[in-house]
Amino acid sequence: LGLAEPLTRAADLLWCCGEHMGALFDAVPQAMRGAHTPDARTLAPLLCAELRDGDAVLVKGSFGSRMRDVAAALDALAAHSHAEGVG
Repeated sequence: LGLAEPLTRAADLLWCCGEHMGALFDAVPQAMRGAHTPDARTLAPLLCAELRDGDAVLVKGSFGSRMRDVAAALDALAAHSHAEGVG
């Protein structure tokens, strides 16, 4: 896939979902593979569990991929962390 090479220069980890993202996930080095799941709902808790203070996350996907589920989970995590005085 044409995205793998530029991705390896710009990101530390790849977290992706959906059947069409499997090839990209397999194309990046093992050390860059966060997780690949069937859908956004499954991906969201895995990603949130691995985030650390100072991490930056780019959420990219079509409306149909329901990446809003991932964005909502990240928003909830940020609100929870803020309420606890973390971050």
